[in-house]
Amino acid sequence: MKNLNIKKFSVFGIAGAVSLWLHGISSCLWIKDGPMLNSNRKYSSYMDKGKEKLYEVSCSGKPESSLTSGLTPYYVTGFSDAEASFTISRIKGRNGKAWPRLVFKIGVHIRDKDLLERISLFFGVGKVYADRSTSCQYIVQTISGLEAIVKHFETYPLITQKRADFELFRQAFYLVLAKEHLTKEGFQRYLNLRATINNGNHFQDLLVEYPDTVKLPKPCIEHEGIIDPYWIAGFVDGDGCFRIKTRKCATYKLGVSVNIGFILTQDIRDGVFMRSMEKYFNCGGYSIATDGLSCEYHVYRLPDIIKTIIPFFEKYPLQGVKRLDLADFIKAAKILQNKEHLTEEGYKKILELKNGMNKSRK
Repeated sequence: MKNLNIKKFSVFGIAGAVSLWLHGISSCLWIKDGPMLNSNRKYSSYMDKGKEKLYEVSCSGKPESSLTSGLTPYYVTGFSDAEASFTISRIKGRNGKAWPRLVFKIGVHIRDKDLLERISLFFGVGKVYADRSTSCQYIVQTISGLEAIVKHFETYPLITQKRADFELFRQAFYLVLAKEHLTKEGFQRYLNLRATINNGNHFQDLLVEYPDTVKLPKPCIEHEGIIDPYWIAGFVDGDGCFRIKTRKCATYKLGVSVNIGFILTQDIRDGVFMRSMEKYFNCGGYSIATDGLSCEYHVYRLPDIIKTIIPFFEKYPLQGVKRLDLADFIKAAKILQNKEHLTEEGYKKILELKNGMNKSRK
């Protein structure tokens, strides 16, 4: 295989892939949203036979996953804070003996399958599955794969209350890695961790089969602030919403008013973190739902959206399908800024944007 000395090359664009066919080289190089390749290194690229996987290999022969994913570590952590789950479970063999089963999973709509593929490339472990026509999952469940996951979140920590589940998951991982689960006492400690993670949903079921099971104190997570803007980009790609709202209003010439908003909604347990968003952006507001179970950070003022929110995401771009909603949101903001929505033609453009965003997007 020939090595390819790339002096300078960059690919711009959000969707799709670029194929390069190079004279004398039968392999092809796919770059999806990739950053500029290092000009001082040599690369060869090849595709596994029968598999749709890309590897960029340096002279040392090691996969350069980050080059193909185009994702920063804190973006991945932010997206995981929004969409990932950590599971401590068990499976039984044919002999009836129970064994630990640890799973890291990110589940999204099928439209974001490409983003999951990029996350898979970033970690260099796990697989992406399309489990239904409307959803897909990135799953890591081997010990070697989970080691990469655990190491990542130790270095680039989660900041929402999901970190408490990660800390329990981390304990279970190191317990299994050390083979402590092979002893009766070690396996019981593993079951205690399962009884505690994810709000203790499995505690009662475990008691039936393992009466010595107890809930452990759940780690206390104190919000220490947002330390990287790419974390916000990843988190918003998962849980953010860009909304256009229209309603009847007799005081307007066309009988309707138009408002846009940037919104984040979370469980009330993350109220402290959500309030910090208001401080981070220095705009917007915080509110608690009437049932007291969830809270919201929102920005509705057009000047704040134009001067703060839009420039932020232009500098730290979204990577998933939500970037398309953001693009339409920006178009709507410009229409409102120019007061074009007060005309029939401008209002028609607003409706077209609204009807093609979020869940209405095809």
